[in-house]
Amino acid sequence: MDLLKRNSNPVSMSLLVGLLWLVCYMQSITSTEVCTGLVKTYKLSDTHYDPEYAEGSLAACDEPLCCRLDSGEVKNDTDRAGRWGDLRFCDLPFRTLDNMLEHIGRKHNLDFAYWTGDLPPHDVWKITREANTKNFNTTTAAIFKRLRGLPVYPVVGNHESVPPNM
Repeated sequence: MDLLKRNSNPVSMSLLVGLLWLVCYMQSITSTEVCTGLVKTYKLSDTHYDPEYAEGSLAACDEPLCCRLDSGEVKNDTDRAGRWGDLRFCDLPFRTLDNMLEHIGRKHNLDFAYWTGDLPPHDVWKITREANTKNFNTTTAAIFKRLRGLPVYPVVGNHESVPPNM
């Protein structure tokens, strides 16, 4: 609730409330239940799954994206990329994305999820249509495997285009 107070732009809040109402209405068309009371949602965004993420690789390299086998020599153990990811200059390993989705699907009784894109890694200078498509398909398969039966409303993010400067 504090987040809503800090960012309380009346237009944004009206759009958010309107969008939530629309989702409830759309679900009521195909369901015998009307959306009343608390609506439990999940927003998945900016996963930036990196298929080249390598545990133990250099996490603080001189490139814009690290934690890959070609990131350079690790000279200090504290510079190694962790098993579940790293907060320095790295994108996400698949195991972290999959584990997060599995936990959410198992532990939370959600009504629906928003999926707002930004899937591929941040190495936009190397992006290809094939790599983007593979990343999209891998992420989509994980979402639908782990969030079985949950309505997911996707939106394309700003990193999905190929070439990235279009």
